Amino acid sequence: MQLSYNNTLEREKTVTDISKRLESIVSTASTAEEKEERLIYYLKLLSESLSKDFSLYSKSGRLLFSSQPKIYDLNILSTFINPSAFRKLSLLKKSETIEEEVVGDFKYESSYATIRDENYATIAYLGIPNFNAQKDDNLNKNLLLNTLINIYSLIIIGFGFYAAFVANKITEPLNLISKKIAQTNLGQQNEPLFWQRNDEIGGLIKEYNLMILKLEDYANKIKDNERESTWREMAQQVAHEIKNPLTPMKLGIQQLTKSYYDNDAKFEERFKRITASFIEQINSLTHIAKEFSAFAKLPDTKYEKVNLVEKINKSIAVYSQNPHAQIQLMNQTNQAPIFVEADRDQLLRTFNNLLKNAIEAGFGKRKIKIDISISNGEHDTYIIKIKDNGLGIPQEMRAKIFEINFTTKSSGTGLGLVFVKKTIEAMGGTVKFDSIEDQGTTFQITVPKYRGS
Repeated sequence: MQLSYNNTLEREKTVTDISKRLESIVSTASTAEEKEERLIYYLKLLSESLSKDFSLYSKSGRLLFSSQPKIYDLNILSTFINPSAFRKLSLLKKSETIEEEVVGDFKYESSYATIRDENYATIAYLGIPNFNAQKDDNLNKNLLLNTLINIYSLIIIGFGFYAAFVANKITEPLNLISKKIAQTNLGQQNEPLFWQRNDEIGGLIKEYNLMILKLEDYANKIKDNERESTWREMAQQVAHEIKNPLTPMKLGIQQLTKSYYDNDAKFEERFKRITASFIEQINSLTHIAKEFSAFAKLPDTKYEKVNLVEKINKSIAVYSQNPHAQIQLMNQTNQAPIFVEADRDQLLRTFNNLLKNAIEAGFGKRKIKIDISISNGEHDTYIIKIKDNGLGIPQEMRAKIFEINFTTKSSGTGLGLVFVKKTIEAMGGTVKFDSIEDQGTTFQITVPKYRGS
């Protein structure tokens, strides 16, 4: 490959150098006819002195001169320039190009270059056929390949004998150790090894015996830590999911109280909307608490046909009570309703987590704006984008954003986005984000469309 590349560069350089010389020769000619005559005259001289073949074409691509005219007289080659070369030189304005030519079963390469006048206008096109190029390339490649094969064969054979000798010396005492290590298992009684000599192998066996003692101790500690970690994570998860909607629910109740005492005309409408949303949230919290109390784990997933827009609106109804938050939902699918297959409670908590994070990301801003859009994706999917105008996610934290117990808030548990990711992936979807510091973050969720009847 390197030889072929070098040969190509050499041919490009050759055709470029010759075209530059021809340009300087015709620079003093006054008419187009005089320039063509000079080009033909000097190409004849170059062909004889360099033992090279040349072809000269007009601006329109018609043959003006060839050092091998019989080829064209016998109609073996066309009297017009290679169409691919003409396109690159004339339309794409390239200075030179190398194209593959075919005559019957014979293949060769031709170098082409543009000859321009002092105003950079095209005068003609120069072609240099390289009839022996392919043969030379093949010879060079074969020579290099044979040389490399011979060298590497000798090296490989030498290393093979040396490796076999060293391996036999090393593996003899290690066979016993390898068999014992293969039988070593965490959490069961492992027998120690015995070695009479106090050499390197003896030191290795001594370390192995110490290792199996430590393994037994670690196995017991791991069991205790796993049980403790599992209960701690489950408790954190439940506490996190219960805590999320409490603050906006409290805010909603305060607004209802204020509307009641102020005799707000829209009190009844607001009361119905907020209470309906609160009931949905309370039912979800009650279900979590009941399942955790009965089975000491989060509720089992129950997939069913769910109205996506309805679930998002229920979450918006809770968090839009924040006077500083403006939440807008745009359905760009031209479909109503929109159905997906999901767990109702988990999907609701997913959007609760995302809206809560979006509002908290805009802490300190006068107006928090959250835009939610639903559009059609590829392969029967919906794309939900939740865009906020918050402070964004710092670059150094983005790689850990979906890790468990990772949070940027002092009061956070670091489980919200982990829950979101697991919920969406369990639905067969994906979740990713794009963030710009001081401008905001956009979470993009892709979920499959409902395929049931």
